[in-house]
Amino acid sequence: MTPAAIIVLATLVMQGTLQPARPPLLAGPKVTPEVVVGSEPVFRVVPRRRPAQFGPYRWQRLLREIDLDSRQRSEIGRIAGEFGRAMKAFRNTHGKRLKTLARREREARDDPDKQFSADEQHELRELRAKRPKAVESLQRIWTLLDHEQRQQMRDLLTEARKDAPRTSG
Repeated sequence: MTPAAIIVLATLVMQGTLQPARPPLLAGPKVTPEVVVGSEPVFRVVPRRRPAQFGPYRWQRLLREIDLDSRQRSEIGRIAGEFGRAMKAFRNTHGKRLKTLARREREARDDPDKQFSADEQHELRELRAKRPKAVESLQRIWTLLDHEQRQQMRDLLTEARKDAPRTSG
């Protein structure tokens, strides 16, 4: 290298116009423990919301928007009535005990000093299992609908879930 080239190179380095060597192409940012501890987490766990569940009564309200014949309407009313009578009978028979056990379970979860025995847990599970299932009634209603009515019902349920998450009935 000639003395003139060395002078030019030294001048460029001193002025900062000469770029430093680039890092390798796939090199990421430098990470220090202080930066990691003080930064926001990259991955967040967000609980997914369970889709809203609707029972026969809510279905009845939605089905009013669909063109049903009189036979379908009367059959749907009969199915919803059967479900209502079964729920009422269940509440009359087991309602107080179920409510008491559910309250005690909640209290035991909130207050570690309170105990919720294995026998009570078993009884609560059994009572919940005996409760009439809306799914059975909804399946019977679904079989009454034709293809076009089912598609309309799917659309109505999708809209209802957007409007009222976590409602029942």
